[in-house]
Amino acid sequence: MIRLLNDVKGSAVRASDGDIGMVTDYYFDDQRWAIRYLVVDVGNLVRGGFVLISPIAVRGTDWENQTIDLSIDRERVRSGPTTDVLQPISRQYETDYYRYYGWPTYWAGPGIWGAEATPGALGLITPPSTTIGGTSAEPSERDVRRTVRDRTGAGLEESRLRSAKEVAGYHIKATDQEAGHIDDYVVDRDTWVIHSIVIDTSNWPGGKTVVLPRERIERVDWSTKQIFVNMTSHEVRNSPEFSEASLSRRL
Repeated sequence: MIRLLNDVKGSAVRASDGDIGMVTDYYFDDQRWAIRYLVVDVGNLVRGGFVLISPIAVRGTDWENQTIDLSIDRERVRSGPTTDVLQPISRQYETDYYRYYGWPTYWAGPGIWGAEATPGALGLITPPSTTIGGTSAEPSERDVRRTVRDRTGAGLEESRLRSAKEVAGYHIKATDQEAGHIDDYVVDRDTWVIHSIVIDTSNWPGGKTVVLPRERIERVDWSTKQIFVNMTSHEVRNSPEFSEASLSRRL
């Protein structure tokens, strides 16, 4: 099933024992273009008000009613790593995050999700416990929260995560000239991979909203907020028009 990110943003997030907050953004990695985290506004549940939730923790979704159910409880979320949404997320933060939840990391393997194709499958794998002298080396909740706080801004050169909310609006540069801007994304609900981008070409006479496969992206200049595609502006503007009906046919 394929969904638009903007349809899912704003969804209520429910832990196994009650509501925790609302989705405000998504972080995807700029290599695989897979959604790695939901950014959830949890209010006063945690200090700072925001947490990251991996799709690994998503137990079920109800897109019609905009709800996302998790396999973890409120206390697990409350005691876990928090995040500063104004700062880049480092690989060290991610390592501590995955260690806290006891999941294998998504970057350790050849698949989109480590050794697996979907986050749900990765979540079924239990990584071997690390022991020192026969004693478990698993971190306490306090240790994880401290290292996450200290290292969120560290190792920025390793950060590969991008805000979907920020990238929406990036300009599309065709081979000859600018051709529009990103309006939304189309995502596979099983793999959580962005496979198409929705482009608004209304800045051109007779412009419309079109869909481009991600493979058309040649490169992204993150500093200038431009996405270069291997198409002419004419080809972009004459790409398949986006509509809810066309999306439904692909679900």
